[in-house]
Amino acid sequence: MFVKTVLAAAVLATSVAAHTNVRGFYISGQGQAYPTKDWDYCVRPISGSQGNNPLTEYSGKKFQCNDYTGPAAGTCEAMPGDEVTMVIHEHSMTEDYAVGGAHHGPIQAYLAKVDNAATTGVTGLKWFKIFSRGLIHGGAGRNGIADNVDDPSMQYWATNVSCWMLGGFLEEKEANKNKGLVKFNLPTDLAPGDYLLRGELIALHNAGSPGGAQPYVSCAQLRVGGNGNGNPSTVTDISYSTSDPGLLLAIYYPMTSYTPPGPAVYVAGSGGTGNPTTTTTRQPTTTTTTTRTTTTTTRGPITTTPGQCSGGFVTVTQPGNIVTVTEQGPTVTVTASGNTDGTGSGPCASKYGQCGGIG
Repeated sequence: MFVKTVLAAAVLATSVAAHTNVRGFYISGQGQAYPTKDWDYCVRPISGSQGNNPLTEYSGKKFQCNDYTGPAAGTCEAMPGDEVTMVIHEHSMTEDYAVGGAHHGPIQAYLAKVDNAATTGVTGLKWFKIFSRGLIHGGAGRNGIADNVDDPSMQYWATNVSCWMLGGFLEEKEANKNKGLVKFNLPTDLAPGDYLLRGELIALHNAGSPGGAQPYVSCAQLRVGGNGNGNPSTVTDISYSTSDPGLLLAIYYPMTSYTPPGPAVYVAGSGGTGNPTTTTTRQPTTTTTTTRTTTTTTRGPITTTPGQCSGGFVTVTQPGNIVTVTEQGPTVTVTASGNTDGTGSGPCASKYGQCGGIG
């Protein structure tokens, strides 16, 4: 069954790519293949006043399932272990890519078990994360649509690093190269019953100051069969801090690792595992990695000096800061450099102006 979900959105009449829609989920074994247009059957519709804008707060009722106006038309069916494909497009005319305008960042999915998916509210629900994908590999900072998507020295995000990529279906978790398709599986021990399935994309192009990260969220109604007995750890109401290292960072300087915000990802038969932290040796680094259970990062202040929109420089100052990552095993310490310069437009537009938005 194919489910439409508007996970945030922007259909903006500009020559520059704007925000995005996660337009749907479809589930294996339901006899309905992409790109069918029956998108809004299981997704709670978003209000016109919220429209195409990202959410501006990282907690509260709206952050759970966006500003929805009521239940979906129906509830879609699934089985434990089913493959779910999240479909992310800016609008109906941009089905060759997921997101434009340098909207680099993580893509995640959550479930909350409920008594009745069609009638449940969204406050006080107990959520667990089933998918999380952030920085696929590190590298030099990303500066917008001019970057070569296949350059191994550049950052490569779950949203992908191309704004106008028309490529084929490649590495299955990289959204733009797969024409907006992101795949994951439901836990194989998922207990039967009704659930809300929450999709989330967070754009980090303006995340150099608190509250600058742009979340796009929407929920679908799901009914799971089978006889699973999974008992995942949960969090009551999804809430992120504006100072979370996964939401407060400048992606315009070289990065070697990134941990998405939120709780651990649930793995069948366990209480959850740590969010995936990508670490790469593409850039010189003194980082040593071990198997993680939890990750806590302490950062120094980040200061971004806007450059010229025509292609000036962005200077990110991290004055001799030390980033310490505490793991189950050893402690990993990375000493960052003082100043890092990266070419690009920089955050010199209005609030949504960098990505073609309004306001």
